[in-house]
Amino acid sequence: MDARSAIAPIRFGLGPRMGDGAVDDPRAWLLDQLAAPDAPRALPEGWDHLPTTLDAFEVWRDDRDYNRAQRERTAAMQAGGGSMSPGTAGPGNAAAGTMSGGAAMPGSAGASGGGMADAGGMAPGGMAGGGTTGGMAGGNGMAAGGGSPGAAPPVVQAYRVTPRGQRIQVSSTGSLQLFGAERKAWMGQLITTDQPFRERLVSFWLNHFTVSRRESLTGVFAGPMMREAIRPHLTGRFADMVVAVTRHPAMILYLNQNTSVGPNSQRGLQRHLGLNENLAREVMELHTLSPAAGYSQEDVTSFARLLTGLNIEATKDPMGVVFRPELHEPGTKTIMGRTFAPGEASIEEALRWLADHPATHKHLAIKLARHFVADDPPPAAVAKLEGVLRDTGGDLGATSRMLVTMEESWTTPLNKLRAPQDYVVSCLRALGADAGYGEFAANICTVLNQPPWIAPQPNGWGDTAADWVTPEGMLQRIDQAHGMTGRFSRLDSKAVLDTVLGPLARPETQQAVMRAGSNRDALTLILGSPEFQRR
Repeated sequence: MDARSAIAPIRFGLGPRMGDGAVDDPRAWLLDQLAAPDAPRALPEGWDHLPTTLDAFEVWRDDRDYNRAQRERTAAMQAGGGSMSPGTAGPGNAAAGTMSGGAAMPGSAGASGGGMADAGGMAPGGMAGGGTTGGMAGGNGMAAGGGSPGAAPPVVQAYRVTPRGQRIQVSSTGSLQLFGAERKAWMGQLITTDQPFRERLVSFWLNHFTVSRRESLTGVFAGPMMREAIRPHLTGRFADMVVAVTRHPAMILYLNQNTSVGPNSQRGLQRHLGLNENLAREVMELHTLSPAAGYSQEDVTSFARLLTGLNIEATKDPMGVVFRPELHEPGTKTIMGRTFAPGEASIEEALRWLADHPATHKHLAIKLARHFVADDPPPAAVAKLEGVLRDTGGDLGATSRMLVTMEESWTTPLNKLRAPQDYVVSCLRALGADAGYGEFAANICTVLNQPPWIAPQPNGWGDTAADWVTPEGMLQRIDQAHGMTGRFSRLDSKAVLDTVLGPLARPETQQAVMRAGSNRDALTLILGSPEFQRR
């Protein structure tokens, strides 16, 4: 194996996988992945299909209605002189009750006005906690009867049937369960994929367009956003990806666009409500231009006015992203000298203009070069990527091909420290783990302070060594590596070394592995070596 054959799966992929053959033509191997369609996705546990945005809304609605029905049932029991502790399942209810002794989960009907209500408790299109009436009614096949005082308490049904005929268990924590199942399946996919370059690109853009479960209900939409807004545009136009992500419920909820109301709109004047600038600010600062473009606060505010009306319908069919004219700020808006007419069409026009702005090309070029080449990327690499983005109108396929073909990507191997998620996935690939280790991997990432899909801020996870190098963090990596190798201690450590590092292994590492006191220790030394920690 020559050096470039060893570099390709490490720098561009997710690390060599035990049992895979050597890469004979590294550039062709990478380019073939760009040309190929996405491999079939792993299904989340308990699902017979990949959950869609509509499925996510249904699960959220289940949570809300289940919590409401449980509270009504408890109240009815108490009013009738009976006793029923909060969270106790009643007749016909196979699922446990609410979280924390009957309290509604964040984002449910009993928390923050339903979790999707906007400022002042007003809910565009019925998004407040009131929602549908009569317990679990709402067209989803469940019911919990209301009843008059003294009537039998309502019974909470434990299942609903999807349009595909699948029975889905209903509980107060369905959103959390779906989030966990989606994350487990995704991590399992990273561990086993034979398209590691494509998956690295997906992870890069997911981090670029960060959404996080830290913001109320966003987590249940993270998987659908990846499949509906990121993957379809992985080698397409960046502008198409920007539009798809910005108009996805995950991003609208994460950045609170559903709470933004034009102050002079019909609803704004009636309720004395105003703007939420989160989405406008992050689209300009993080997703497209970057502050280097020199825009002003007034530009951000004007863009926020333009985005008003972009909202969510979550309580009645059809659920999804909607445009509500009664929330839209009237009048023209000017952003960095360009004027946009009022109305929904101008939202997409502005997004595409920002996505194809020269400052956006420079911003993306720097981020891509930082991720694939060096923490302090060489100007020549940035210039090449920027030129492709400019000349092709933001063609991400052409830009990814430039990453593979430009010499700068190959001349300085192993100078990028693996972030914790990258490190954990590469360890498990090196050990030949199967997709069943997805949840195990996510748990280790959490221990190493990078829980998947739970980034602390909209700017996502850091991409330089300075973001991750601490004495405690590096020691924890070794501890976790030792724990992982304990599950695979019968592997031939010499074969693992040859597969995952090959000619990139330092003489010191080779000697340490040969002299190790046990095979498990030898495997731990490989995974803890300086060269394995980098890509």
